[in-house]
Amino acid sequence: MKVVLRQHPTYTIADIDDFDALSLRRWYDNSSSDKDDEAALGVIKSAHSNDGWIACDCLQGDHRPLLAPVRQSHTYTLKRLSRAVGDPLARSDRPNHAEGCPFRFDREYGATKADIRFFLRPVIPKNTSYFDGLPAVADKIADRDASIAPVAPTRSDRPSALGIQLWRLLDGAGLNRIPPIQDQEQIPKLTDQAKRIKAHAKSLKALRTWRLSSLLSTWATDYFDETSFWQRNFKKSKPDWPSTQRPTAFMTVSATGITESKIYPASLAGHIDVATRVRRPLRGDPKNRGPFLTIINFDDGDDNEGPMRAVQAYAQPVYSGDTLYPVESGFERSVLDFLIWAQAALAKAAPFMKIAIHKPLFAVSTEDGPCRPDFILDISIRDRPAPRLIIEAMGFDTDDYEAAKAATVPRMRRIGPVFEIRPPQISEKNAAATSKLLLDWILANTSLA
Repeated sequence: MKVVLRQHPTYTIADIDDFDALSLRRWYDNSSSDKDDEAALGVIKSAHSNDGWIACDCLQGDHRPLLAPVRQSHTYTLKRLSRAVGDPLARSDRPNHAEGCPFRFDREYGATKADIRFFLRPVIPKNTSYFDGLPAVADKIADRDASIAPVAPTRSDRPSALGIQLWRLLDGAGLNRIPPIQDQEQIPKLTDQAKRIKAHAKSLKALRTWRLSSLLSTWATDYFDETSFWQRNFKKSKPDWPSTQRPTAFMTVSATGITESKIYPASLAGHIDVATRVRRPLRGDPKNRGPFLTIINFDDGDDNEGPMRAVQAYAQPVYSGDTLYPVESGFERSVLDFLIWAQAALAKAAPFMKIAIHKPLFAVSTEDGPCRPDFILDISIRDRPAPRLIIEAMGFDTDDYEAAKAATVPRMRRIGPVFEIRPPQISEKNAAATSKLLLDWILANTSLA
């Protein structure tokens, strides 16, 4: 067995000696001693810290079965990278383990009822003023009775816990709302929007004695400056963290691009390396997902002695490089273009009609259950509220996607009338007709037709 570079398994980082390899197998086979567990933990921790995978030697040839080290809240474990027999997403370069290998995966593939890549499960916001830090550094190996979970047959589009934290900041700062044009004195600068995040962070706590704003930076350069106020605050806070959590600092930065483990801040020529995979929404064409607003959490290393390192990150696509308004995909950006145009056109034609464009980040409760519309138009006419209007960006055309929407769109109609926009409608050929249709629909549903 050997440790290979993550995503590039042809490159060997280190060989695993026979005793350690046997200890890994015994650990999974539930026949290990304490000494075996200690050796297995050392191998998994080493592979994780070196951004590696473990290549099993149960098969010979160009492609070996692969195992990914995973650091959970309090333990380390392994995740198989081999898929079930018959899985259409199975890859020839990630074979199953050999017969008799304890890591072998024998489950038959069973397709899920819906492809959850197309459905973001609505999240109910927590009613808390606390912002979660990193858990204590894992120092144990996982329970052998529940050791290795197979790769799920579909990729979950549920946001990470850190992504939900970013949503709390955006929602609390009101950056997911474009106010009516009549109320916009000037287009807010990116620095002003970052200040709104920082201001909202004053109402949240990282610890009982520390406000989040003291441990949150909105400047990427602070990470490279040990004398920055942010880093000095982080060092000062370290004695106050409980044993169940690692001392944690946070950063939100606008980024022009991201990779699996790198963030490229708009304000820097360089990048920030992240110890784990940068999470992001999975929808749409990868080429059209950026720019981003990223949230990163930092610690002081496994020994808590420094230097600071970026541990986790979540990248939320935003409308443009000049705004932190969140979107989920390139298609949503195009739909938002239509909504901003409609907002401006109606402000000119009917200045007494005010339209705010709201992007819900959390679930909206209805009598039929929670849902999360893509956009909500909050309209007032002569300062009197009109019905709320829902805009759904129907970005896919599959039976599974339609089935998922069939469950949520009726809930949205409890909030207000729903207008669906599909990719063909925003093509150059159909854009003018769609624009007119959208305006007519807004007017008809606000009794101004």
